Amino acid sequence: MHNLRPIHSIEDIPTKYQNTPIGLLLEFHNLNKKPALFEDAQLLIGMCIDNRKQLNLPENFAYVLRSPGANFDQDAFAISYAVLVGEVRYIALIGHNDCGMVQLAHKRETFLKGLEEVGNWEKGKAIEFYESNLIEYGLENEIDILIRQATEFRGLYPKVITVPMLYRVEDKKLFLIENN
Repeated sequence: MHNLRPIHSIEDIPTKYQNTPIGLLLEFHNLNKKPALFEDAQLLIGMCIDNRKQLNLPENFAYVLRSPGANFDQDAFAISYAVLVGEVRYIALIGHNDCGMVQLAHKRETFLKGLEEVGNWEKGKAIEFYESNLIEYGLENEIDILIRQATEFRGLYPKVITVPMLYRVEDKKLFLIENN
């Protein structure tokens, strides 16, 4: 079971994240903290490609990597670059409610029609492409992928703090995902 922890004030940020890049992310985005100046990235933000999500961040504050459904299975090199060369020690994984990748299986015909009409794909090739990617990108729900990815990142980079979050589209706020 997972709880969503809202952040309405600095006191809502767990002590372990206060005065860290995770706490600053929450302050900049949810609490409208005045942007600070940063010379180097403080964290890596991995988030979905959805255009409805725009974060309030100062320049140079974060590397931002986007992938459908916040699924970063194919982005190991980019993540390793941010951690090893960029020397970030915090990762925020941000999914969102109402994610199109959750409903991907219900969009089969629209997707196939688009590949055929816009991409001029043959029907068989379009079906093969859709089916092979549905396995990787189709999500059961928005939160489980974030928990799985956070667990994997913690195993790959044990000295890096990885925190899953949910962006709620209707109010544009970030919530911490707490695993009970």
